[in-house]
Amino acid sequence: MPSDDLDSRFHRAVYSIINDFNLLDLNLGLCISFMHSVEDPKSAYRRIERMSFSQKLEELDGLTTSLTCHADYQNWTTQALEIRDLRNQAAHGVWERYLPTIEQPIGLRMPPWAQGNTTKFSIEQLEAKAAEVHHIFETFQAWRRKHEVWGIESPPN
Repeated sequence: MPSDDLDSRFHRAVYSIINDFNLLDLNLGLCISFMHSVEDPKSAYRRIERMSFSQKLEELDGLTTSLTCHADYQNWTTQALEIRDLRNQAAHGVWERYLPTIEQPIGLRMPPWAQGNTTKFSIEQLEAKAAEVHHIFETFQAWRRKHEVWGIESPPN
């Protein structure tokens, strides 16, 4: 496989992991603000700004407890927590590239103060991780459409 192709696939996968996770985090916040106040969703922004991803998941869990969508949401949160760790590693770790001829030419090394070791990937494994993050984001968006939890004034067309 040419090095340029490996480089572009690598960059596309890392970008996708981080971007799709950030879109998920944004949309969690929008849902929370909408559920706090349909008339004035912006009133919750300052509070949401200080929440971690896990806190946003917990907040939305509490807001949906009495709703029919709650069971679907709870099933989804386990997956969301799993990709949070991957996103944190992707954003805070050091990406390493090895010779493209070895089986797993990509490494993700965490700083010594962070718990974790170097994780190695083939390009196909990294792309599969990116696809998993994208799927979890899309699953959340499907949940929003199904239960009409938009976080904006009207549903998207």
